[in-house]
Amino acid sequence: MLNAKRIVRFLGDSKAELGRVTWPGIRVTAASTSAVLVFVGLFGVYLNIVDVALSFAVRYVLG
Repeated sequence: MLNAKRIVRFLGDSKAELGRVTWPGIRVTAASTSAVLVFVGLFGVYLNIVDVALSFAVRYVLG
């Protein structure tokens, strides 16, 4: 079972590790976020087109 010393040590080690991380700047973060939003939007449009096409196909087959 975990004891308090191990938990405190883990939290201290985690904080130290986060201090060594090289965090991206605001421009990189904004560019990455923009790229993700554009991709999600395009993929949403693609899925909508596929959904409409399959709906028409199913209605045609089933009458």
